[in-house]
Amino acid sequence: MSMDMVPLMTAFAFVFLAELGDKTQLTAVMLSSRSSAISVFSGSMLAFFLVDGVSALIGGELLGFLPFKWVSFISGLVFIIFGIFSLIRSKEKIKIEKQKQLF
Repeated sequence: MSMDMVPLMTAFAFVFLAELGDKTQLTAVMLSSRSSAISVFSGSMLAFFLVDGVSALIGGELLGFLPFKWVSFISGLVFIIFGIFSLIRSKEKIKIEKQKQLF
C-alpha cells in the first residue's frame, strides 16, 4: 500500500511557513545557540508530544462522554458570540478613532 506524499508535504510546508517566527521557534533557536542542537530538538519534540498528546487524550475522552449534538451546538453558539463581540469592539474602536480625530 503506497501513500501519496503530496498532501502531507503540502500541509507540512504551510504549517512550517505559518509558524515561522513563532515565539516557540525563536526560543528554540536561542536555546540552540547555547546548547547542543540535539538536546534542544529532543526537548522541543518531547514538550510538543506531551502537550499535544495530553490535549488529544483529554479531548478524545471528553468527546466520548459528551453527545455530539450538544458539542456541535455549543461550539457554534460560542463561535457566533465571539463574532458578535468582535463586531461590537470594532464599532467601538471606530467611534474612539473618530473622537480622537475631532480633537
